[in-house]
Amino acid sequence: MGSESNPAKVEQTSAADPGKAASGIQAPSFTAPADATGGAEQELWIGRTSWKHFTGRITFWLVVNIVAATLLISNRPLGNALQWTLIVFGVMTLVVFGSILWSVLSQRLKVTSQRLIIERGILSQTIDQLELMRVDDLRIHKSLMDRLLGLGTIEIISTTDATHPEIRMVGIESPDDVGELVRARMRAMRQRAMFIENV
Repeated sequence: MGSESNPAKVEQTSAADPGKAASGIQAPSFTAPADATGGAEQELWIGRTSWKHFTGRITFWLVVNIVAATLLISNRPLGNALQWTLIVFGVMTLVVFGSILWSVLSQRLKVTSQRLIIERGILSQTIDQLELMRVDDLRIHKSLMDRLLGLGTIEIISTTDATHPEIRMVGIESPDDVGELVRARMRAMRQRAMFIENV
């Protein structure tokens, strides 16, 4: 009875000293957060779609407004028609910027040491979760504008999660760092699962 091994204790010893192997198990080559040894789940990254992601849309709308207002003023005398046109432009501008504001504030992304969490909604809220252990592949897409602004879209693919086979994190700042964080945590969770199964 005294010779039985304690899996939790063995795993903790291996994580505490990465240079040593416990019970023949090689320690991971990268540094894993404390929860990889069975501790509390930790929030590693929190973010939203960046405002800079909408720079092209905002610029286009402003140019259209300026051109339309210039043509209107130069071709028509000032009067009720101009006033109503400016009111319409103002309302449409509020709608455009309101939709952008909604897109930014209505979704919050979290990467924890175990899960990817997507919170959607402002008044009511829907929370989707994906276990990082179920992530099969990860792609990062950067348009020309994204590259200029330091943004990117992270596509996370899971063939084993029927609810969320693909999750797109759009307009994320420092996408390479966030993607590498997700990849490292996925590897850590899978190694932990394999270690527990082998024990």
